[in-house]
Formats: sequence, C-alpha cells, structure tokens
Amino acid sequence: MTCEIDSKYRAIFLNTVVFFCCLLTSIIVLFCNGYTGYELLFIQPLIFAVAFLFVFDRIIRNNKKRIFFIVFTGIGAIRYVMLPVLITVTGYYGGRSYIEPNSISFFKAILLMNYELMVCSIFIAYMEHKTNKNNIINSCHNSEIQTDSSGMNIGYILFGVLTILGVLIYPTTLKSINIIFPNSLAHSIRYSFVQNLVIYCVIIFKQLLFLILTRHIIKKYSVKKRELYVFLNFLIAVINISIYFGANRTDVFVSTIVSFLLMYKLYGKIIIKYLIIGVIVLIVLISIITIGREHVSISGGANRLLDITDTFQVYTGGPYNVAIAIETKEYFPEANDISVLFFDIFRPMIGINVLVKDLPFQYSNVFFNKRLWLHIDRRSQILPMIGQGYLFFGFILAPIFSILFIRLYYYFEKKSDKTYNIEVFYFLNLVIVRLGFFMGQNTMNIINDMSMNLVLFSVVYYLNKSFKQIIRALL
Repeated sequence: MTCEIDSKYRAIFLNTVVFFCCLLTSIIVLFCNGYTGYELLFIQPLIFAVAFLFVFDRIIRNNKKRIFFIVFTGIGAIRYVMLPVLITVTGYYGGRSYIEPNSISFFKAILLMNYELMVCSIFIAYMEHKTNKNNIINSCHNSEIQTDSSGMNIGYILFGVLTILGVLIYPTTLKSINIIFPNSLAHSIRYSFVQNLVIYCVIIFKQLLFLILTRHIIKKYSVKKRELYVFLNFLIAVINISIYFGANRTDVFVSTIVSFLLMYKLYGKIIIKYLIIGVIVLIVLISIITIGREHVSISGGANRLLDITDTFQVYTGGPYNVAIAIETKEYFPEANDISVLFFDIFRPMIGINVLVKDLPFQYSNVFFNKRLWLHIDRRSQILPMIGQGYLFFGFILAPIFSILFIRLYYYFEKKSDKTYNIEVFYFLNLVIVRLGFFMGQNTMNIINDMSMNLVLFSVVYYLNKSFKQIIRALL
C-alpha cells in the first residue's frame, strides 16, 4: 500500500514537472519567435504535454519494459518540446536547402506535425484499450526467456562458416563493419547484392554470437550466482554494441537499448548499476561516430547548439524537413505516382529488392533530396514519415504510415511477449525499438531495417531449429 502511494506521488510530481516544462517552452517560443510561418510552433509543446499526461505516461508507468513507448516518448519530447525552443533560441528557422521553403509551407508543416501527434495518440489510446480489454498485454509481460538450449546449434555454426567464407571471398566488405571507430571510406564504396548480403550476414552472426554466449553465461550464473558472470556478460554486450555497420548512430543506439533490455530481462535489477557504464559507452560511441561524420555538420563544429538543432531536425522530422517534403509534391508532381509508392515499399526489402531494383522507378526520398538540394546531387537527408504520407495521400490521410507502423508495433510486441526464445526476443525488439523512431524515419528506413533484422535471422533461426529436430529424430 505504501509503495502504491509513493508511486502515485512520483507520478504526480513527474507529470507536474513535464507540464510546467512544456508550458515554459511554449511561452518562450510564443514570445521570442520571429519568423513568418512559425506562428503556431508554440502549440507543439502543449500538444505533447496533453499526449504525455493522458496517454504515454500511463503506459510507461504501468510497464516500464515497454521500450517502444520510452523511445517514442523520448523522440516526441525532442521533436515537440526541445526542438521548438532550440529553433527559437538559435534563430535557426532555415536549413540546408539552396532555396528555403515559403512561409505557407512552414505553417502547413507545423499543422501537419501537430495533427500527426494527435492522431497517433488517439490511435495508441484505442489500441491500449483494445489490448487491455483482451488481457493481451497483462497476461504476456511476465513470460520468462528460455535459457536452456538442448542440442548443438548446427544451423548457427553452418551460418557462421558461410559468413566467414563470404568475408574471405569479399574482404572489402569488412570496410563497412566498424569496431568503435567508423571507417571514413566506407560510404564511398558501392557493393553488389552478394557483397551487401555478406555484410548483413556478418552483422547477424555477431549478434547471434552475443546471444549464444549470453545463453551460456546465464546458465552458469543461475547455478553459481556469482556476479562475475554478470560483469562478463556486460563486457560481451559492450563488444556487441561496439561492432556496427556503416556510420548510422541510430543503429548503435538501438543495439545498445536492446542488448541492455535483454540483460535486464535475464538478470533483473542487478544489472541496473552497469547501465551507468553502458550509458557512458553509448555516449562515447555516438561521439566518435559524430566526429567521424563531422563533414556533414551544418556549422563544421563551430556552433554546437546549432549543430544539435540541425541534427534534431533531421533525425526527428522537424518543421523544416516536413516543409521541404510538402514542397516536394509541388516541385515534382510525379513524386506521388503509384510506381514511387510501390518502390518505397518493395525496393528496401531484402530478397524482393533483387527482383525490382532494375525497374525504372525512384524512391520518394530521391525526390525529397532533389527538392532539398536543387543545386547539387545528394541523397543524404531523411524524408520524414508524415511528409511521405502527405506526398501520397494528402493532408487528411498523411498520418496513415504512422498508424500502420504503430499497429505493426503491437503485432511484434505480442509476439515478443509470448516468446521464450532468447534469439527471437532480441531480434524482435531490435525492430520494436527501431519502430519507436518512426516519426523521424520513413517506410524505406524501417522496411529495410525490419527485413535485415528479421528476414535473414528468421531463415537462419528456422534452419537451426530444423537441424535440431532432425538430430533429435536420429538420436
């Protein structure tokens, strides 16, 4: 009873702090804003406050392991609270385009972002009511992960051998696999389909190694209860996180969250003290990758606050990038053709992309970057999800992609909660965490990530499972 009262007062305190922070931010933006088109920017913190108080806070408070909502709420706080005040304080209302969007586009972009958050919040509230009514979430969140693995992992061993063989045949693929420090030349290398497949295999295999070792260590720990095993598992997790593909900071962030989520699931509260070190490791890794990417910094590192504002614009789908997406439809009417939508969905899928890659179509992100840069040929910026929805379906139906990915999250969450397999739990949660970033991503980013993490893993997992069943039958 005392714990419930304490929890209630903590919730009231947190909600009060969030509300007043959002209110203060809104007031600062309202009275300091000096750019035409941004008149309604001050509303964004207030809408986020309402969504947090009535939807997100309750979900997270009821179950802190629902990592999708922690990530989604964090991204939302950056996008709707921190970014507006940063834009106002820095005066960075513009962006990277040679020709800035007009004021009407900025006004419409802010309306569109506000509309997206309201629609997503209402849909999440509906899904929570539906799942709670059916006792789906409450009955599944207590399932334990199975740490016993009977029989040899012949499928995983065979996959590892084939991966090593692929690396020996195509050694240049290792230039895209980084250990702590990113390879500055990796982005300039163009790989064939087979070479890309080898890279994906390396990433999947290093994660499978982490999981196999984790399974072995937790079995030892369950018998001897020595904290040395927890520390050893933590070090292996750090190694897993420190080996990554390309120079995408989001991938490292997602891998870190899921690795420590798994360890918390296995070891419980004993792992919490290691999370401080884990956060330091993540900050160091992200900083190293950021330094390696410094050439894309808007100020070249001269103004950190400006660089942070620009980074938030890109990775959370800020007003500037949404405004560019709105004008993409005006500059390139062919960008909303059904062939572009087809390519957006199927071209990023591993396997299917082989069949469609030579079709004479283009991504919507290509048109977005054409509108953004105009004077140079680059493909470096991310078309925001709401901008992509607006491009194909107009204002009213613009949040349709966001709604679909939220619904997909609930599907994967249900599967994750019901699984007892450590590998399935890990790879499903890689996708779940990535879905939490959907507002700053687009269908191409998320579909490619899902297919890389799930399709290839699923093939290897079921092959391994089949080999085990065959061996059992023979014995």
